[in-house]
Amino acid sequence: PAQGARGGELALARTISRWIRRATAPAPLLLVGGVAANGFLRQHLRETLPDYALHVAPPELSRDNAVGVAALGWQSLTRPGEDEQGGPKN
Repeated sequence: PAQGARGGELALARTISRWIRRATAPAPLLLVGGVAANGFLRQHLRETLPDYALHVAPPELSRDNAVGVAALGWQSLTRPGEDEQGGPKN
């Protein structure tokens, strides 16, 4: 069962990565909601979309889209020179 679940997760990750590439040129990209809460998916997107500036809400704030968007918006207003991990923005 675990192997099948991982296979499904990988298929979903690859599909989302392809959709992003087809939908937009490299640009800042905000991931929130359940997608952003999945560590495997987050890592896969970071690895397969290195030319996109991915901004990901912390997993504990990613279960609800509104919470994730609000948290990232608040962070950008209160710490405009830092990324979501507290490091300098590119």
